[in-house]
Amino acid sequence: MEFYSEPPISTCDVCQYQYIPAKSKREQCCPNCTHIEKHGESIFAMKKRKQKEQHEKWQKKAQEKRKLNPPIPRPKIAMRSEKGKVIARKVAEMKAEVKMEALDGEYAECKGCGRHFQTIDASHKVPLSQSIALAANPENITLLCRDCHMKWENGTVPQMIELDCFVDDMHYLFDMDPERFWKIFYRCTDEYENAPTSKLGRIISKLESFDT
Repeated sequence: MEFYSEPPISTCDVCQYQYIPAKSKREQCCPNCTHIEKHGESIFAMKKRKQKEQHEKWQKKAQEKRKLNPPIPRPKIAMRSEKGKVIARKVAEMKAEVKMEALDGEYAECKGCGRHFQTIDASHKVPLSQSIALAANPENITLLCRDCHMKWENGTVPQMIELDCFVDDMHYLFDMDPERFWKIFYRCTDEYENAPTSKLGRIISKLESFDT
């Protein structure tokens, strides 16, 4: 069985160029030195020159293409209007003030689970997309930890009713955003039909009492 062996590599004494000697020739000569004698430049210099020429060719071709089909300048669109910037600044200031008032030392209580955290979210009961007028209203804010915030925003009904502040926040929605209130209410009744629990039944009864 024959094993593969790496070919011998020779190093030129003149230019230090490394190459694999040809088996067919008895007298070996450095290909780099031969290239310098014939063309006046080394193999490395020749490759670098060709790369530069190719790059200049592509660059010239791209410039000609842009002249024939100039790109259409697109107007810059403001990410937020001046009015939106003012509202966003008021909301940020209000959130910071609410968080500062709720701090007990370095910690603030999450109204959803009752635990204390150094960093806490100021969650809107009525979303910003539904009411700009309530965006900077402190009464529209509930301090929640990140997990409880996600439950309120995108959680399932069983996750939402785990929040200690769920009934109070729903009462606020009943007064300020009835459409959102009834949307969540019917989610609760649908959940109760599929998987009834005593806790969910009690919560639905409390929500129904808002309408009396």
